Order: sequence, then structure tokens, then C-alpha cells
Amino acid sequence: MRFSKIIYYLRITRNLEIIRRYFITNGFDGTITIMGVVLGNLYAGIIEPFIILAAGLGGGIAMFISGISSVYLSERAEKIKEFRQLELAMGKKLARSDIGEAIRIVPFMTALASGFSPLIASLLILLPFMAVAGADTFTINTYYQSVLISLLLLSSFGLMMGKVARQNIWKYALKALAVGFVTIVVILVIGQYLLNI
Repeated sequence: MRFSKIIYYLRITRNLEIIRRYFITNGFDGTITIMGVVLGNLYAGIIEPFIILAAGLGGGIAMFISGISSVYLSERAEKIKEFRQLELAMGKKLARSDIGEAIRIVPFMTALASGFSPLIASLLILLPFMAVAGADTFTINTYYQSVLISLLLLSSFGLMMGKVARQNIWKYALKALAVGFVTIVVILVIGQYLLNI
């Protein structure tokens, strides 16, 4: 199917905005989650990149499957409901129309955006560990690089939010960064408490 046709289906079902919202929201959630996994491994004293990668990729894959399945099922149900109401209002069957085809395609495209967003974020955050896996170059800086990528991703999602809201994009980026720093502080406090038990 041509890309232009998919865009057309997304427009007639008004789903472009929904896809954008899922992409940003789930990407943001995925970034926070995997950053938490990385920091948890840091406090646990893990110095084996493969262990960190296993934990991080496990989380990323779980979010990918969850994002696709939950959004597909919910969006499919909503679109079928809207489709039936439209058929009743128009007094005819629309299964062979463009809107009927869109109802079959759009939930799947929305689900892909929902699932791939946190997965991509996870892979980017784990890049420093992939780079040193199997090598003897692992240091504490590998953790710091991963957290830095997480913060850059959060600020990027903040910029997107600001653009959508048509407000100061840098304020949104700073707000997103603030969420990241709050997450770091909370994890550090809890980690220190657990170390002192």
C-alpha cells in the first residue's frame, strides 16, 4: 500500500493527531522506564553490559508488545463503533468504501506508532552498553552516557509537545527535563536508602 494512501486514511479518520499523541506519550514513558532500569542497575553495582542490555531490552520489548496490542485492540473497538454509527446515520453499508478500508488499516498504523516509540527510545538509551558489550572498555561513564541520552530524548519529546501546543518549545523541553531529573533524584534517594538498610 502506498504511503500517500495511508496518510489519506489517517486524515479521513482524523487519526494523525492520535498517532502523534501515542508516539510522544509512549516514547516519553519508555524513556523514563528504561532510564530507571539503567539507574537501578547502577545502584545494584552491575558492571556486566549484557545483564544491563538484557534488562533494558526486556523492558523495551515488553513495552513494544504492550503498546501495539493494547492500542490496536482499543483503537479497533473505537473505530468499529464509530463506523457502525456512521453506517446507521447514512443508512447504507460502507464496508467497500474508503472509510471502510481505513477502519481496517488505521488501528494497525496507530498501534505501530505506539509500540515502536518506546522500543526505539529503549535502543537509543542502551547504545552505550551495546558499544562496550564484549569489550573491556566498560566504565561508570557508560552509565552516565546512557542517562545523558535519556535526558536528550526527554527534551526532544518536550520540544515536540511544545510544537503541538504552539507554545514556547524550550519551556516544554525544560519541563520534560525536569521530569527526568526528578526521576533521577527519586531513584538515587531510594537506592541510597536500600544500600543503608
